Amino acid sequence: MKVFAHLGMPKTLTSALQEAFFSKNKDIHFLGVGVGSLIDYVDDDINVLFETLIPYASERFYGSNRVYYKKCFDAQIDNAIGAGAKWVGVSSEWLGFNFSPEMVDAELKIRRLSQMIGQDARILFIIRDQKALLKSLYAELVKVGYSGSFQDYCAYLWNFRDRGLLDDYCYDVQFDRLSRYFDLNNLSFLPLEHHRKANGDLETIDGKLKIVEALCGLLGLEYPDSFSLPKVNPSLNQKEILKKRHLNRGRRHDFGNFIFEPSNIHRGRMQLKKNDSVGIDDYFRDVKVKRMLIAEAKKGNDDVPMEEVFSLDPELSAKLDHYFAVSNRRFQELSGIQLPEIYPWMHSPT
Repeated sequence: MKVFAHLGMPKTLTSALQEAFFSKNKDIHFLGVGVGSLIDYVDDDINVLFETLIPYASERFYGSNRVYYKKCFDAQIDNAIGAGAKWVGVSSEWLGFNFSPEMVDAELKIRRLSQMIGQDARILFIIRDQKALLKSLYAELVKVGYSGSFQDYCAYLWNFRDRGLLDDYCYDVQFDRLSRYFDLNNLSFLPLEHHRKANGDLETIDGKLKIVEALCGLLGLEYPDSFSLPKVNPSLNQKEILKKRHLNRGRRHDFGNFIFEPSNIHRGRMQLKKNDSVGIDDYFRDVKVKRMLIAEAKKGNDDVPMEEVFSLDPELSAKLDHYFAVSNRRFQELSGIQLPEIYPWMHSPT
């Protein structure tokens, strides 16, 4: 049985593909995320495996539970064979990208993934130019509780490069990491810009979405009939970002929580239940606060001073320019993939 893992990047149609493509294809025994809802998996054990054990667990906890959850994964392969599927698939941008220092080191995370799904698994990795990605991810962090400015976020990534978070934006680093744990011939990096127009609309050929056609080609699948990608998890506009950021300061949730109040508690709820957790009456408390504040941010912005959301000081901007320029050139050399001209700082001085 063939296995694939779709690892992201974030903000590259991930939720839409989970909802409409991976989970709906009869040739894929899809494990999640996106089975039944945008946060669910095929069962609770698979949820714990990909939401807790791989991205968060200590080495001791991982080692103590590795054999059990490997058996859970292998049981899904048997289910796929019984159902006549061609692939067992999992999709989670959390596996290919660290949103916060709460997660284990990215190298360790990918090593664990390979131990569970096998080194011969196909890896699908949709990438996007870093300049737009930084902005989109910042807006998403504000949506889920972050109250700092874009300057604050980028300065943190730069100043604490030893934490490795900025390297997740570097596709040469991602390529190096994945090639150490998976067959190089099974690594598929797809620049999103090859599959959509300059205005952001997805490109089609003969009525078929290019990005979905590319994924079908990599997996040897037929293009689905009467297919369309839904709009999932729409971004906030700049006025709404400012209002939501202001609201986050008064109502902490998710990425605005204190260090001993982890974010995204709802995603790890299956393990918390196994832990016989105490003091958590509502695993979806943060989600409810987030939705309430987003609704309030959309009502109006008159009480929030207007400013440029995505401004950076020239010194930090120049440092990021050079950092990503070096990374993008090296990625092209390693992968043989020509990045689109829109990618940031491809032509900046070395």
